Amino acid sequence: MTTPVNPAPQKSFLLTAIFAILLGFFGVDRFYLGKVGTGVAKLLTCGGAGVWWLIDVILILAGKTVDKANQPLEGNTKKNRLIAVGILVVILIIGAASPKTTVGAKVSNPESSSSTSDAPAEAPATVGDTLQAADGVTITLNSVKFATKDDLGSAADNGKFLVADYTITNTSGDNLTVSTILSFDASGDSGANYTESIYGPYKTSLDGDIANGRKLTGQIAFDVADESLYYLTFQADLGADKVEFQVTKDQIG
Repeated sequence: MTTPVNPAPQKSFLLTAIFAILLGFFGVDRFYLGKVGTGVAKLLTCGGAGVWWLIDVILILAGKTVDKANQPLEGNTKKNRLIAVGILVVILIIGAASPKTTVGAKVSNPESSSSTSDAPAEAPATVGDTLQAADGVTITLNSVKFATKDDLGSAADNGKFLVADYTITNTSGDNLTVSTILSFDASGDSGANYTESIYGPYKTSLDGDIANGRKLTGQIAFDVADESLYYLTFQADLGADKVEFQVTKDQIG
């Protein structure tokens, strides 16, 4: 007689959702589900620079996630989904409310991140300026230009792409992880907030790790409408304030 094999216990939907929302950047949700390989990949890429984290959270909340044995998650009920959504909303609110956007201190010598000033800059930072974004971290807005199509040849939904070229310098003593989704924002004087264009157009991405003593230069593109003034912000990490560049339309190539 063949002895029936008992299937592994189902993984908890709510616990998976909590792991994904709070610790997804470290792949904890994947490890919990037994998907060690993708868990390691998610850990090493810091949640795929935020993109993988977001996709996994959406799939879990939509009930599309299974464990390594292809079993559905236990407790995928309306009540538990609402709890998970509530946790996600609280985390997003805390993240949105905690950082403050500041003008930032201009750095006269971009090669030395220790040359800072406690006094705010008299004039807004703009193209060519370097700002102190955090202790040992500076960011320079090298140039800004408009483009009509992304790298796939698609037109911008709002009319055009605003492509900003930055250089980030890290002398903080630690590695710095930069995610375009989490670290950069753009808005206009109309009050509109603009989203990043996933497919550029750009030559080099700004996503990645910057070792101590190294620089990262790259571009980020936003799908924007016609504005007379654009606000471009950068946040070095979740504990740092946002620093802001202001760019008028006539400064954009």
